[in-house]
Formats: sequence, structure tokens, C-alpha cells
Amino acid sequence: MLSDEKYSELYQKAKLWYDQHKSFSEIEERLVKDGAGESGAEEILKQIKLLHYAAKRKRGTMVILTGSILLFVGFIMTVSNFYANSSFSYVMYGFTSVGLLVIFCGLYDCFG
Repeated sequence: MLSDEKYSELYQKAKLWYDQHKSFSEIEERLVKDGAGESGAEEILKQIKLLHYAAKRKRGTMVILTGSILLFVGFIMTVSNFYANSSFSYVMYGFTSVGLLVIFCGLYDCFG
């Protein structure tokens, strides 16, 4: 079992390695090498993974919001072009396709 001081020191090291874009397996190997033990390294790595997935969810949420705004703008432009008796098919299909692609990319980030 790790003491609180040793745990926080190793956690800070692991967070630094994560910020340097090291892989999770490499971080775990370094933690074991620095004296964390298997269970301690797994616990620290679990906390680092929670940070990683939270950042991905945040980024995915922002991408989904951007896609939703694109869909809304496409809807408004489609309605305005329809009532202006001008061609609206390019706007309708273009913004809808791009908006949906952006939303699906955001969903991939959130759930992937």
C-alpha cells in the first residue's frame, strides 16, 4: 500500500507523462519501475484515464454543439430561401450533411 505522500508524487509524475503524450502502458511501466507496485500503478492509471475520458467528452460535446448550430443555420437558410422562391436544395442538403457529419464526429469522441 502506498502512503499518501508517495501516491501524490507518483500521481503527479503520471499526469506529467500523460501530458507528454505517453501511452497508458508506458505510464504503467514507469510507475511500477518507480515503486508503485501493480495495484498502486493500476489505481493511479485509473485516475489518469478518468481525466483522459473527461477531456474527450468535453471536446466531443463542443463538436456536437457546433454540428447542432450548423443544422440550425441550415434550417433557417432553407426556410428563408423557400419563402424567397430561390433554390434551397444546396443549402438544405449541404448544411444538413455537414452538420450531421460534425455531430457524428462529436459522438465518436464522446463515446469512443
